[in-house]
Amino acid sequence: MQTYSFLYPIRFFYSHSSADSDLMLKFQNAIRKINDRYMKEYNIEKMYELYIAKRHYGGKPLINKLREEMLACNALILPWTRNTFLKKHNSIISFELGLAFSLKIPIFILVFSKHKKPWYFDKLTDYMDMETDNEEEIQETLLNMKFRELCNPIDVIFPKEEYSKENAKIASSNFDVINQDGCLELYRGFKGKLHYRIKNYRLRNEKNVRIKIKFCPRSTFSIDADFGDIDGKSGTLRLDFFKKIQGKNFFDIYWPAFPYSERIFEMNIEVSQTTTMTKAVMIIKVTCDNIIGWRIKEIPIYIKDRE
Repeated sequence: MQTYSFLYPIRFFYSHSSADSDLMLKFQNAIRKINDRYMKEYNIEKMYELYIAKRHYGGKPLINKLREEMLACNALILPWTRNTFLKKHNSIISFELGLAFSLKIPIFILVFSKHKKPWYFDKLTDYMDMETDNEEEIQETLLNMKFRELCNPIDVIFPKEEYSKENAKIASSNFDVINQDGCLELYRGFKGKLHYRIKNYRLRNEKNVRIKIKFCPRSTFSIDADFGDIDGKSGTLRLDFFKKIQGKNFFDIYWPAFPYSERIFEMNIEVSQTTTMTKAVMIIKVTCDNIIGWRIKEIPIYIKDRE
């Protein structure tokens, strides 16, 4: 299945006031019910995981331990309440928000208090105003928030769809070779064109985007990638604006800034006629300013004889 391996479960660092223990239990119950729902509908054992931040760690400075725990999470989530507004609780929460921001970890804020919001909310992230603090509303709000997109601002997708740029001699083979699970089904000796979409889910340009695509095993595939977007919509994607490295079975592309929305690219791919492989894999690695490390996606490839 075409999924990023790091996605499940999405682990939240839960920043909170110690006076809001009842609300914390509601979040825990809401996430448990969401996990049960995903298990029944999609057979995903655990979709979300909530890490409850501790404020005292023996034998290690607090800042070091909090940093370790945040880096082990996909995002920080904060319920903003009357208690978090109070100075006696606000200092540690402001510290945790600042630490998450410095580590470039996505931040989600649910506002339960009618008190004036801090000026820095708009600088950190979007936030959602809650009407009540009942468990059902928390559950629906968590389900509706686009955690996947904001935790993974850049995505590479090989869609099952027909597509051909104007005056192209050879149309894309995506519709014929990609199955319903997002896997590729190619035959020995296949020689054709695939297109892929690079999506930017941020509401602005994403900086320092780097994408690596590699086909394994090396001897089975030969590729030739066209690094200009098919529609030619954006001048920021001209060859002058990005760097490329290409080998027999891989390519590596870098943009100083990738525009909001999505662009469509294509590649020519050839499968060795003599290969004995029946299974292979396409490995996609993505990083950018708002991704810590690399996001890795693996797309299975099934190789068969031509019918």
